[in-house]
Amino acid sequence: MPTSLAIAEEKHALRGRMRQALAALPPARRAQEEELVAAAVQATPEWRDAKVVMAYRAIATEFSTVGLANAAWRLGKRVCFPRVTQWGGLDLHEVGGWSDFVPGATYGIPEPKPDAPSVRARDVDLGIVPGLAFDAKGGRLGRGGGHFDRLLPRLDRAWAVAFDCQIVPAVPHEGHDRPVDRVFHAARLA
Repeated sequence: MPTSLAIAEEKHALRGRMRQALAALPPARRAQEEELVAAAVQATPEWRDAKVVMAYRAIATEFSTVGLANAAWRLGKRVCFPRVTQWGGLDLHEVGGWSDFVPGATYGIPEPKPDAPSVRARDVDLGIVPGLAFDAKGGRLGRGGGHFDRLLPRLDRAWAVAFDCQIVPAVPHEGHDRPVDRVFHAARLA
């Protein structure tokens, strides 16, 4: 069994490879995969039945959830996004549109305004979470802060949306790492 140090080194190396792969992804391919995956998520009964959806604000080369959030708002769903707490956790807050965000204090990632209504994680019907790499079993490699690993156990259903280049045979994991329930990517839809 690999040691924690060996797993940490594997994660570090995989994060580097994923950042390079994402940076090299052509914009047209990125847009095509985002459109296919967003349509696939929206075609599920879980999406149709969800009254409260959680999304995230993508940074840099992450898979964008703009299409999913816009679709949810059009359908009258409640949409919430995370805001980093002073303890490194994530609180969820409902937003009604893109103007309901402010620059995040911790990482600069746009977050819901401070007065946005709170949403309990257990009230989220479907949570869409980010990551750098995923495997077929729902293994997820984040950016290393553990924010979403701490949120995932509080969500009843957590799905990931990803580019094909983010899918790996196996994500290295430790006891604190939490898998997602399902990973959507374009090649899996074909």
